[in-house]
Amino acid sequence: MANQREQDEHSEFEKEVKEFGNGAHVTLPGEYVGETVIVKPVADEKPTLHPPITKGKIKSTLTDATREDFTFRTREDDNFPREGEYQYDSDLRLSIDVELVWEGDGHQIIEEETGRVVHQLHDATSGELVEHTDWWTEEDAQRVVGKKEDGSDITASPEPVLLCIDPAVSDLFDHAGVGYGDAYRYSVKWNDSEIVSVMFCNRMAKNGRFYVPFWENYESLEQYQSSISYALATAISKTPSEEYDQYLEVMTKRGIGWNGDADPAATRNLSHHEKLEETIVCRP
Repeated sequence: MANQREQDEHSEFEKEVKEFGNGAHVTLPGEYVGETVIVKPVADEKPTLHPPITKGKIKSTLTDATREDFTFRTREDDNFPREGEYQYDSDLRLSIDVELVWEGDGHQIIEEETGRVVHQLHDATSGELVEHTDWWTEEDAQRVVGKKEDGSDITASPEPVLLCIDPAVSDLFDHAGVGYGDAYRYSVKWNDSEIVSVMFCNRMAKNGRFYVPFWENYESLEQYQSSISYALATAISKTPSEEYDQYLEVMTKRGIGWNGDADPAATRNLSHHEKLEETIVCRP
């Protein structure tokens, strides 16, 4: 029986717990008589990390995780509500520290997106907006907002510059604006030892937040999507990964600068008429 005992030494068993009197029991091989064993339910059990801890194991855990697997706590002495720590609920040794690097108004992200998924529409007429939007009406155009020196009415007019969004990403954003473009450092830690540190800019999307990578740090979309950075970005975001991938793929197709090599020829140069016809004109 010694060989069988050695073979079973590191085995795990899935056994049905059966009723036994007022309690329950699980049957194991006879070789376990006199041994101490651990019995625990397997339903809904999250995998835990076992040493030695490697980047590969951390990446695999983050790939399988979702936002619901983390508890986020802000630092009590901090004035920035998005700084703090994500704690992995299934194994408290795994955490993600979030530190603000610089505050931004989204200008950098808008600059990257303009001409690709966002377009600037200059000097649209009231009639054009009546025809091409569902938010500007004849009543808006006739609304009196002031008086001229001669006493005649000044009626409402469109904003001189409007943002338009490309239909390829229109289901991802409530508005072409970014919301905020702050840059944060996300440090993945195991037992308070840093495993990897990643920088992201933050862009609000319809269903959560996009963690926009620093494009120049990666050779290609494929390299980014196979990285621990991507696993982290999708693990802590409420946005479905399919929507995040859609954004990354469209930006890649439009010539965003992976490895710092932006492709100006891929940028869409739309005329005033094409912006009205081919995009969604956003309410200011």
